[in-house]
Amino acid sequence: MAPRSRGEPGSNSRGRPLSRQQRYVRIATTIATIPVIGYLHYLTGEDYEFHPVFLLPVIAATWYAGTAGGLVAALVSAGVWFAVDWRLTGAAAPGVLLLNELLRLSVLLVVAFLVSRWKAALDRESSLAQTDPLTGLANHRAFFDRGAAELSRARRYHHPVTVLFLDLDAFKAVNDTMGHEVGDALLRTVAQVLCAQSRVNDIGGRLGGDEFALLLPETGPEAAFAYATSLRQRLLEAMRLHGWPATFSIGVAAFRTLPDDFCHLVSRADALMYAVKQSGKDGIRAEVF
Repeated sequence: MAPRSRGEPGSNSRGRPLSRQQRYVRIATTIATIPVIGYLHYLTGEDYEFHPVFLLPVIAATWYAGTAGGLVAALVSAGVWFAVDWRLTGAAAPGVLLLNELLRLSVLLVVAFLVSRWKAALDRESSLAQTDPLTGLANHRAFFDRGAAELSRARRYHHPVTVLFLDLDAFKAVNDTMGHEVGDALLRTVAQVLCAQSRVNDIGGRLGGDEFALLLPETGPEAAFAYATSLRQRLLEAMRLHGWPATFSIGVAAFRTLPDDFCHLVSRADALMYAVKQSGKDGIRAEVF
């Protein structure tokens, strides 16, 4: 449920990490272009400066597969480049060809290393922009972005969706009497329980302060209420274990008929959570829409 690291090699057009199969397909396609580049270099001959094109598959392979993919592409590119030059020159100066080969391979490897570092830096920045720094969950913006994408998918396949809105009771008292460090530890513990109790496709986020939300794809009303009951018990156990006097108000909005706007799902769950607050806190209220 916690956001996956954007440091994983490669991502699709929506910024989500590519699957292993998708990466393999793209790497294989990239490597397969190298002989084509070599053949075009052979056709154009030495009169045309076709050499920089060999950098492209190295850059692409590094982007989708990290340093290892870039290393493979660099070795293949250098080998094809050497073979073509050998044919074009008729091996008239093998020493020069070998020296050029070493220089080319060095340049290709440096390019692969630099692209790998650049991609890793971009991934870290992207992850930080979407992650709550205290809990590691999706932040407000990322939760709504991912939720909107999941809602679109659920509408396409007519799957039910449930949103849980969770608010801590007496969190201010914990902060005031035990200190902000304890309050931060409490929030991190809540996030850990949420992650431990959730499936890989569930989306969890910290929306701000002591408010958390969960999107449960393909989850109907009965399963959602059972999940919320179990989650609340786990959270209360964690609070008792640490001696924290916090409880939880949870709103559960299960949708069979899906609206167009993801904000509508969250606002329904928020309203149910608020109803729990108004009726004495420390409980669950669920409705089906």
